[in-house]
Amino acid sequence: DQPVWAPLANGMKLPSIWLVTFIVETIFATRSVSALTVASNLASNLTLSLDIELERRPIKQLRGPNYDEDVGLFSQWQAWSELIAVPERSFVFCALPKSGCTAWKQMLLRVLGNQHWNTTDSRLIHDPVQSGLPLVGVKAGSSPRDSSAQNMSAILETMNDRSSFKAVIVRDPVTRFLSSYLDRCRDNGEWRRCLSDKAISFEQTVTNFEHNGVREQDLSDVHFKLQSNMCGLRFFTYDVVGHMENFEEDSRRILMQAGLWDSFGSSGWGADGSAPFAAEQQETSNHQGAHSSHDAVCDYYTPTLLDRVYKLYKTDFIRFGYNIRVWKDKCQPVWESRNGFTLSALSLIQVGASSKKASASRTELCSSLTASTVLKSPCIHSAQSQQISLAQMGSSVESTLEVESDISSADSPLWSGGSEADLPTFFLHESGAFNFNKSVKCYLKLMGVQHGVDDWDMHMLPNISEHMSEIWLLDRLRQHPKRTMSAPDAKLHIIGVPFLTSRLASWQDGKCDDDENHWTRMAKVKKAIKNLPAFKRSKGRDFFLFATHYNVEHIYTRPFLELLQQGNIMVGTADRLYHTWAQWPGIRKVILPYKAHFALENQAWRPTGHQERNISLMFHGGVDDEHDPRAVIPSIASGLPNSDIQFLRFQDFKTNSSDFAAVGVKTANSFLRSRLCLVPAGDSPTTRRLFDSLAAGCVPVLLVDYNRIKRNLPFTYTINWADVAIFGGCLDCTRRRSLAVSQWLQNLVSDRSLECMRQRGQELFRNKLSYTRGDGLVSALLAQLGGMLRLDALKQ
Repeated sequence: DQPVWAPLANGMKLPSIWLVTFIVETIFATRSVSALTVASNLASNLTLSLDIELERRPIKQLRGPNYDEDVGLFSQWQAWSELIAVPERSFVFCALPKSGCTAWKQMLLRVLGNQHWNTTDSRLIHDPVQSGLPLVGVKAGSSPRDSSAQNMSAILETMNDRSSFKAVIVRDPVTRFLSSYLDRCRDNGEWRRCLSDKAISFEQTVTNFEHNGVREQDLSDVHFKLQSNMCGLRFFTYDVVGHMENFEEDSRRILMQAGLWDSFGSSGWGADGSAPFAAEQQETSNHQGAHSSHDAVCDYYTPTLLDRVYKLYKTDFIRFGYNIRVWKDKCQPVWESRNGFTLSALSLIQVGASSKKASASRTELCSSLTASTVLKSPCIHSAQSQQISLAQMGSSVESTLEVESDISSADSPLWSGGSEADLPTFFLHESGAFNFNKSVKCYLKLMGVQHGVDDWDMHMLPNISEHMSEIWLLDRLRQHPKRTMSAPDAKLHIIGVPFLTSRLASWQDGKCDDDENHWTRMAKVKKAIKNLPAFKRSKGRDFFLFATHYNVEHIYTRPFLELLQQGNIMVGTADRLYHTWAQWPGIRKVILPYKAHFALENQAWRPTGHQERNISLMFHGGVDDEHDPRAVIPSIASGLPNSDIQFLRFQDFKTNSSDFAAVGVKTANSFLRSRLCLVPAGDSPTTRRLFDSLAAGCVPVLLVDYNRIKRNLPFTYTINWADVAIFGGCLDCTRRRSLAVSQWLQNLVSDRSLECMRQRGQELFRNKLSYTRGDGLVSALLAQLGGMLRLDALKQ
């Protein structure tokens, strides 16, 4: 409106605080782009300073004490011990958690003459009953959560007292959320605050709050609560709103405004008592780890995570003037140098003090691979290269067996150094409600395949045949020596249900569902599991079931997933990062290998010997368009002689798969003739190509985010993946540094030590990854599950 803006346009001089408040309130009131533009232009030409004497704005008269849009709930003013008054000094301060509240509460205790003001015991600082701090609206010596001690009228009276000076320090939600995770959850082990009963990653913490919300007015944990939902910040205008990012200076100015600086702030702080307030961090018992969340933002956040946290705390971002664009600009070069990896993992890894001796069978030639090639990958961060190198030298990451569903990638070692010395006995539940033989036989017959004859790739498209591993795994389980026929004697209970096959059978136009469909069968399975005596005894902690296909809701059904989400049953999957798992957090996952192509699996079991490999580098697979990260593959392969790069998608072939079968055989032959096989990430980090490569004796080059693939490699308890695969880094980095990656591959393909790695890979496939022969795969699985059971026992 011209009359309103005209004085500003004509250069009228106004008090800075008044002007800023005017601009902000105009934006909030109008929600208009034009107002935002004018405000931005004005703000860019202002030089604001808090050194001037702050003008008191009229305080809006509050109405209450009952909740209404102007007052809110009591918990929105006093959630735990935030709103503190010093009546003798006419001073009210809001000590928001994770915004310097510990230091400020110590300050207020000192002002009040409390003898334990400089204590390191956090209970005497933060506990509303023990601290002695005068909490506004709370009966002295009582908890704010005791409804009988709450006095909303006292809050209204205090906040409407125009003679008192009121201040608060707020914090950037980006660093506040990260600090809460690092300090309260990771360092103190208080994972309940991160809405979990176990250790989880930072990303999973964000996911948990997305599912549960941070806007609830009664969210119990104040560290993650919206700052706008505390101390009445949503309803009341404070005299000074300082910022944690300028903590020392803003704290000094607040104390000076309150008349407290000379007596209480200018000295008496720090280790020797000579420092001014906020110049040094005060150590207390509730801060177990030394970390700077400000410095760690680029390590823990990704652009996507920043966007997600912004959505969670949008109210705080807007109200207090914070912007994630600042972080994206700051972190971009860091992310690029680290190739998009989130390095929070590396700060948590506990590497054994003494390295295990390298295997006696490892040759000097194989060891040369580490120095000459792998460490020079342009898309692997140096710290990650060191981790890979430790594994190649025979070192394991000790005591870090990944046992939970979404534990931080830091806690998923490349190799745990475990053994198969003490495998658990298991009982295979496959009778009664668990007997799906009728559906299995019907479906296999319709597909034209025979149970036990490994040629299913000739009859099924690869997105089905690679996941039919459940039929083969059940066969291997039935024959394994650790199987017991006595359920009470079993240490492990395996549900022998081919879940995917049952679902596929129900998709056959009713041909395999004459009396019941997949959903009916799943309901019976759920009921039968819950009625098992072993399940009632252990709540499912020693139970395991599996299906590697990505469409988890179609396979398991939502009611059955609710059972799995209780977090007890161990669930086998090919990828813990399937997007379909995101809707079902808390499920304990165990990684299983894909089923390799039948021609390659057969080749792996033939007598080994030198085979001519005249293809330097191969990749056969789909690329959606020029924006697909895999579109860079021809570029990085251009410098290698005799490379075989073919773009094709099985989705383009007829659903009866007969046309694709010949393509599959041709691709298998290319695997067998290649020295290096590219294994880029697809819709998820994992792909069948890794296991096809190993079976064929082709060295796999994983073009995928290191931390993501490390979490998705099967049987890391006993398999040292650094022995058989080359970690090349993520596709985004590959695209940015295509020339460097191409040169790296040229150096790599000429290294003679590849022959040693090739042989180890094929041997590993035979010993631990083959679904069709031997006991090795089941033994590796039992070792993984056994390690999880032992860790569960230790926790209890």
